[in-house]
Amino acid sequence: MPQAMPMNWLLFMSLISLIIIMMNSLLYWDFKIMKQISNKNNVKLQLKW
Repeated sequence: MPQAMPMNWLLFMSLISLIIIMMNSLLYWDFKIMKQISNKNNVKLQLKW
């Protein structure tokens, strides 16, 4: 029984790190998309002026 614990722990840790990486990449892409949208808005404002 004690031998099974480290394997489960490793699996758990790898799962958590995977989720963290996925969240970071999602935040990164959200940030890039938001920057692109704001740049487009800036261009529209410049065209108005």
